Amino acid sequence: MASKMVYTVTMHTGERLLVASDLRIEVTLISSSAKKAGPFSLRSKFGIIERHHGEHTEIHKFDAEQDIGEIVAIQVHANRGWRSLFTDLFINSITVRQTSRGIEMFVPIYSWIQKGDNRTFFGGVPTLPNDPKLTDSMLELRSADIAYHQSVYDSTKFARITGLPSGLRARY
Repeated sequence: MASKMVYTVTMHTGERLLVASDLRIEVTLISSSAKKAGPFSLRSKFGIIERHHGEHTEIHKFDAEQDIGEIVAIQVHANRGWRSLFTDLFINSITVRQTSRGIEMFVPIYSWIQKGDNRTFFGGVPTLPNDPKLTDSMLELRSADIAYHQSVYDSTKFARITGLPSGLRARY
């Protein structure tokens, strides 16, 4: 039986002047063998309403039932909060530390997370799509991520702006 593992998740959010987001953020950690730990709810210390303030770093500790191995990806799921305004959040980065091993993984996000989003972000060692070490489930996650980015940058869906190569979705 595998031992329990303690994960420390640090989320660094973007700056939004005097405004908080009340998104409910859940993080699932994914290993290279496609094992998952979580979902872990990122609860804020500000009370019942989840508030992730601008330029605020939040640190969360989780005990997982099992050691899933080396973490290579993070799934971020955003549920809607109580208010209908400010239900999006800019996340700069997420750092995951496996406390007992002393391993730390930095995942650059630099993206808006909006209500209903279920996004996968990859960190660690970059790999090529034809790498034999990638499992089928990891390839599926990467394909879904590529499909998301292609839908964002699909210039046929959005009106072209004169003088620019394509129209991009706002708040990406």
